[in-house]
Amino acid sequence: MIRRELERFEITYAFFGNELGARVSDPSLYVDGKVSYNKLAGSDLFKRGLHEIQELASNAQVAMMCAEREPLACHRSILVSRYLQANRYQVAHILGTGDLETHENTMNRLIRILGLHEADMFKSQDEILAEAYTIQGDRIAYDPTKQPHQLSAFGGAKAR
Repeated sequence: MIRRELERFEITYAFFGNELGARVSDPSLYVDGKVSYNKLAGSDLFKRGLHEIQELASNAQVAMMCAEREPLACHRSILVSRYLQANRYQVAHILGTGDLETHENTMNRLIRILGLHEADMFKSQDEILAEAYTIQGDRIAYDPTKQPHQLSAFGGAKAR
């Protein structure tokens, strides 16, 4: 249905849920029952999906869809966008209001929410950001035992 609707507006749809999705079936990508974003990012499947997205982005604008209203609750912010940004792609998130927020501003907002901006004056900005990714990744990582109530972006339970 979505593919057909997008085609009406001459928008190409490509599914990358297998490559870039966070609900993987490979048990080696789980730690303590939850998917590990660091392990997932190191997998061949993820690297291949990231490469394909970058190939698409070299010829056209790319939009990745998510059901989450808050970018910080979505693995695309904490996982996929992290690596696109590291490869010098400009990433922006569409907020629930319809406004755009750069990935950098989204991550700065996460650092403030987590109270990491003043946590350790001896850590570099990159180290603080890596810690924020780890904390938030652990909060939102897919955990099959929590279904249908997965943890929200900030620790509370929510229905899916």
